[in-house]
Formats: sequence, C-alpha cells, structure tokens
Amino acid sequence: MAYQIDRYNNTILTNVQDGTIDNTTDIKLIGRNFSGYGELQNENFLYLLENFSGAIEPPRAISGQLWYDSGNGKIKFYDGTKFRTASGAEASPTQPSGQVRGDLWWNTSTEQLFSFNGSDHVLVGPLFAGFENTQIISAILIDTQAVEHTVLQVVIGGDVVYIVSDSEFTIGSATPVPGFTDVKKGLTLVNTNNLGVSGDGYVYWGSASNALRLGGVAASDYLLKTNPNFPDSGFTVGDSNDLVVFVENGNEPVLQNQVGNSNKIKFICNNDVGNAIHSVAITAEGIIPGANNSFEIGADANRWNTVYATTFNGVATTAQYADLAEVYSSDKDYEPGTVVKLGGDYEITQTTSEFDTEVFGVISENPAYLMNSEAEGLPVALTGRVKVKVMGKVKKGERLVSSPTPGYAWALGEDSYDARYIIGRSLENKESGNSGTVEAVIGVK
Repeated sequence: MAYQIDRYNNTILTNVQDGTIDNTTDIKLIGRNFSGYGELQNENFLYLLENFSGAIEPPRAISGQLWYDSGNGKIKFYDGTKFRTASGAEASPTQPSGQVRGDLWWNTSTEQLFSFNGSDHVLVGPLFAGFENTQIISAILIDTQAVEHTVLQVVIGGDVVYIVSDSEFTIGSATPVPGFTDVKKGLTLVNTNNLGVSGDGYVYWGSASNALRLGGVAASDYLLKTNPNFPDSGFTVGDSNDLVVFVENGNEPVLQNQVGNSNKIKFICNNDVGNAIHSVAITAEGIIPGANNSFEIGADANRWNTVYATTFNGVATTAQYADLAEVYSSDKDYEPGTVVKLGGDYEITQTTSEFDTEVFGVISENPAYLMNSEAEGLPVALTGRVKVKVMGKVKKGERLVSSPTPGYAWALGEDSYDARYIIGRSLENKESGNSGTVEAVIGVK
C-alpha cells in the first residue's frame, strides 16, 4: 500500500509507491518493503545534519529547507522561490572575529551597522557617529502631483542644508522640508527657492568652471562679445519694443515693426559728405522712397537682373526683349517659335498647311510687352523680333510662310506672294536643311 506524504501544513507532497524510492525532495522517501533502506535512511539523516552542505544549492528544495552554502560559509533557507541568507548581525562594542563575507556587525558603542567584505568591516550607516542629527540621509519626497522622488539630504545639527536629486519637482505638503519648496536636478541649497539667492548666507565657496546663471539670469540669455548669436525668437529694439528681429519657420529671417501708430521701417544711410539720408522705407503697403522723385533703384553699373510687377506706371527707356505679344486661348500647350493660326477648339491652333491664309503669329518666349496678361492661354507675338520654327534652308531677308509641317514655317523664296500668307522676314541665314529656328521680324511683309 502506498504512503501519502503530507507537509506540516497538511498539504500533500507526494505518494510513495511500495518498494520504490521517491526523489521529489533532496532526501529520498522510501516506500514500504524497499530492500536495503538502511543506507538511504542514514544518508537522509546525514544530509539533514549537515544541512545539505555544498557549493551548489540543493536542486529539489522545498520552502523552509536549510542549506549550508559551503562556498560562502553561509546558512541559507529556501523561501519557496530562492535560497536566502538566514544570518543576522552580531552586536558588540568591538569587532567580532570569525565572520565571513556578508556578515553584519552592529557596533553598540557608535550605534552603527557594518558589513564584513572578507577582510574589513565597511560602514553601512548611519554616517554620523557621536554627533546626533549631523548626517547624509536618503529620503523619499512626494511632489505636488503625488509622485515619489528619492533624494539625499545633508543634515547639520538637525537642519537640512542642501538636497541632491536626479529630478526636478516641487515638494508637496505630505513631505515638507523647512527652507525648501522647489528641488532642482542636481544640488539645491536651503532657502534658494525658485533659484533665488539664499537669505541665510549659504553659498558655494571656491572656483566653478562654469555657471548656468549670473545675477539670476540664465547664461543662455547672455549675448557673447565674440560670435554673438540670438535664438530664433530674436530680440527687440526700443522702449516700446518697436522693432523685433527674429527667425520664423526655422530659416526665414524677419524684421518686423511692432508699433501700431507707425507703419514704416525707415532705412537711413550717410552720403559721401556724412549727411544722414533717408532713402527708402518699407510700409505695410510696400516700398516707398524717402522723398518724391529723388532716389534710384539700381545704377548704370549695378543693375537689377529681373524686375517682376503686375502693374508698371512710368516710362521705360529700354526693353530686354523685342516683341509685342497678346495672350490667346489655345487648344494645346505649344512651345515657343510655333507658328499658329486662328481656329481649332479655342482661339488659336498650330498651322497645318502651306500658305495658310489664317496664319496669325508665332508663340513668344519672352515678350517685351504682353497684353491681356491675366488671361489663360499662350503669348502670341504679333510684331517685333522673335524666334520662329522653320523647315529647310533660309536666307536672311526671305519671307516666311506656313509649311506643310504643323507649326513650322519655311522660306517663300523668289516666288510671287500674297501678303495674306506672310508671317514675317528672316533676320539670319539657316544653312541646314533640317528643322530648326531662325530669328525673324514678325508683321513685316
């Protein structure tokens, strides 16, 4: 009949069958009528007597089991999960002998705890000895959001002089510390709340390699003499912050007037004789000169490249390009130089035959003057010099008419002509018989 083995708490550990050995634990459980059980029984007693002495923990431990860790010279107990040290601390006024690494000793003379590292007793704490309430202690402070923070408090004569923390927070009412409200990451002196100056004369003495603030102002707010640099938020000028210089969108410099009763930013430069001249101003409406009809934009030897404008009022002395064009709606997007005629699904389309009487003009690339510029369509050169797409050879002065190739002209030659067919006259020779372009004057028969 099998044995049912119960633990002290009346839970079943195992059932041992007749004539067998059960290895559920680190001692052998012997079944009924097992032959030669005496040796096993005696070994079990020996294991218990020596507390399973060895450098390797017993592999089948149960909670409450003792083990002598011979490698470290420690008695340990199994808590159901792991083996833990069972030894306590020796209390005496002098160092005890015979301790092994990890043993504790409570010094009854200084009321301090020491740990033996194998050769010496190392102080665990408290740090003070003989001077009550002068120590460095670890504390938990709770902030205004009920979050706990572990800090070090340096106490002298019972008063906290400074706090060392690895986080920044405001101390809550649950754990008040006299002289402290805000704790910064690093070291915070007593009575220096909000980074103010201590009212009790607590200061740092000695040399500092760097500082975050001077007179309470952050170092990042100072401007260097060499290589000055402002943040993107920029800086203001004037008693009323009249002008602000800053950078927006990460890389766009801005010069902005912030005063509501003044709508201009003036630019003043000294002339050759040292007089300060107001030459130009920028307003909410645009750019205006400092005086009427007195200043230039650019100079003969220092000209602007391209000026874009919607409306120009004034007198132009020259033009970069040489044709007059107007915008017409087109059935396709034709390239510059294409010969076009009236017709198609819209106002213009490319020519498709020789001597096309509906020929109307040539697509302009850069018209000197563009009429109807706000309309949708393509600029058609009506008169002036323009590049024209042509087929075959062309002589300077020859008249150009539409060719059988869509959108191309060719030379009329010496044939008689009807003025209705003429696109214009070539201003240059073209020796190649292939397609190409020539500069021609449009509107001349």
